[in-house]
Amino acid sequence: FQPINNWIDEFTRSFFIRTRTDHRNVIERFSRQVISLFDPAKLRQIIEETLKTTLLVEDIFFVLYDDSVGEYVLRQDRFSQSRKIIKREDLLLRGINQLDSPTFFHSLSDFKKDSELADELERRGVKLILPMKDSEHLLGFLALSAKAAGYNYSTEDINLLGVLSNQMVTALTNARLYVDSLERIRLQEEVSMARQIQLDLLPTAPPKYDCMNISAHSTPSRTVGGDFYDFIKKDDGRLGICIADASGKGMPAALMIAQTQAILKSEVHNGNPIDVILRNMNQQLVNSSSSEKYVTLFYGEFDIQTGWFEFANAGHNYPIIVRQDCSVEFLKTGGPIVGALPMMNYTSEKVKLQKDDVMFFFTDGLSEAMNDREEEYTEERIQAFVSEHKSKEPGDIIDLILKDVRKHDPTYPPRDDTTIISLKINNGFELHER
Repeated sequence: FQPINNWIDEFTRSFFIRTRTDHRNVIERFSRQVISLFDPAKLRQIIEETLKTTLLVEDIFFVLYDDSVGEYVLRQDRFSQSRKIIKREDLLLRGINQLDSPTFFHSLSDFKKDSELADELERRGVKLILPMKDSEHLLGFLALSAKAAGYNYSTEDINLLGVLSNQMVTALTNARLYVDSLERIRLQEEVSMARQIQLDLLPTAPPKYDCMNISAHSTPSRTVGGDFYDFIKKDDGRLGICIADASGKGMPAALMIAQTQAILKSEVHNGNPIDVILRNMNQQLVNSSSSEKYVTLFYGEFDIQTGWFEFANAGHNYPIIVRQDCSVEFLKTGGPIVGALPMMNYTSEKVKLQKDDVMFFFTDGLSEAMNDREEEYTEERIQAFVSEHKSKEPGDIIDLILKDVRKHDPTYPPRDDTTIISLKINNGFELHER
């Protein structure tokens, strides 16, 4: 009866396999399932179920490029939480990158020496490698173990896997583009929120006094940086003037400037002297943020009755005073940036402002604007420009220098936030506002 038993076994095996490897039905069903599927996890589930039910593959290992780590990552299956990072310089991975079709693992012996990936796949009993490549890149590959019941991979199986591989590449690419589009939308929403926070912190208009004219301007960059400026009216009649630049971009920078402005206003309204204001502000920022987050800041108080201006500079670009006689002074006195190092002390200084003196405050978005030859606009050029145009009104000086900067660097919106305050002393000092 042995011949009969063998015939029955062969008939059963061939019938069993054929009903599960109807290639046309498999391809059509797989195509329908993945054509509009954008969830990478769901896509991996369908791939796994298709291969296990149609080809009787016992184990499937996914190796896909992960943008979050910049490397290829090996996962056992869709249920596995563990993952192993595969370095791009791994010899076997480089060999798989050269493949264009399903390939038996044993035929890749030239690429297995000193390969951690090869050792890992050997340990897991991998028999077949299914590369997934678009026109330019290796998106990843599937590592398939032996088939159930000891069946071997047939020529028909290999052909089917080749067709499915092309569909997998299309589906994976679409899923990645979909995820990228969602991330772009999220980032755009974050940028929009950060920009709104930034705009809400800026004064609606500069204060007006008979003794001086003030103008201000802030152009946000494409990514939203951390520039801000403010005018704080004190109970004793003095006017606080602040210009600052927080490190970072986007929402972290926006939150940093919001926190900095809140601390500044609290310290000013508490009546603290300027050196104490900066010392307390620095310590509060150190206690509430990491050392990578800091602020360059200039703060000064203008006494509109006497013309004295007291200030402290915490690592910010030096504001400029162009005197009536065209001499130039830089407001340097102060201390280090705020928020980076604990227990810092600051020093304030006073300068007397006279009729027709011009003060010019700015952030590094102005001085570091770069042309195609990678040449910065520079602080020296700012000084020369303000000196040349000191006879003009503050708003005109700002408009003219912005036009000059855009000739130097036509990028718009600018690469970095650009914030300017310009102030000019009039005929005398009055006790009241206009």
